[in-house]
Amino acid sequence: MATYSPFFTCEAKCGAAALDIADRPNAHSMTIAVRGIVELLRLVKRERELRRQILAFSISHDNSSVRIYGHFPLVNGGRQDHFLLPPNP
Repeated sequence: MATYSPFFTCEAKCGAAALDIADRPNAHSMTIAVRGIVELLRLVKRERELRRQILAFSISHDNSSVRIYGHFPLVNGGRQDHFLLPPNP
């Protein structure tokens, strides 16, 4: 199995709901990145290698907190779903 370089995004916001607001553009950017990786490997018939592998990380932060998420695809035939989860401490 090959190793893939992960993608990273980082968003900083301030205010009452800063982390929730920062999570949205991060999730959008990582969805596009993960979808692109899946499409590239689909062209060479290797998309099953990506099943549940974290391909991208997003970091959302404000002046007092940080959220880090791992983003991974779940490929089922022609259908692709994107999930995110916080890495284990």
